Amino acid sequence: NGPGTPNDPEVETVTLTNPPAGTYTVSAAPFAVTQPYQGSASLQHLTATALGGNGTEPLSYAVYPNPNGVSGGEPSCGVGWKTKKVMYQAGLTTLRVGFNDCTSPATAKWEDVSFLTTSLVSLDSIRAVGVAR
Repeated sequence: NGPGTPNDPEVETVTLTNPPAGTYTVSAAPFAVTQPYQGSASLQHLTATALGGNGTEPLSYAVYPNPNGVSGGEPSCGVGWKTKKVMYQAGLTTLRVGFNDCTSPATAKWEDVSFLTTSLVSLDSIRAVGVAR
């Protein structure tokens, strides 16, 4: 999810559907930690409704190609879950896309947010999405 702070800790949620009986191990691998971290776990039995329905709701799938009309090949993408924006970088172009899922199908708003230096030369690095505002 991203780095947390004491006032806004990072939360990871794992949902197991019909897990078999047994012992489960949870591990954390912090990277470049500047302060001690701690963790906790809790278990909840969720009903089908709490998990999002009983499986009879209609499902859909849509494709939202970038507006430049150029195939990204293997673009780098990252999602800012708090901002609900997606950062997309392919070649020398960096795009930010937001989705309005209040309509069906959802609509997409694409913005070219290419930075001068990555518009000239780029290694197409994986996007850091902390700035996907």
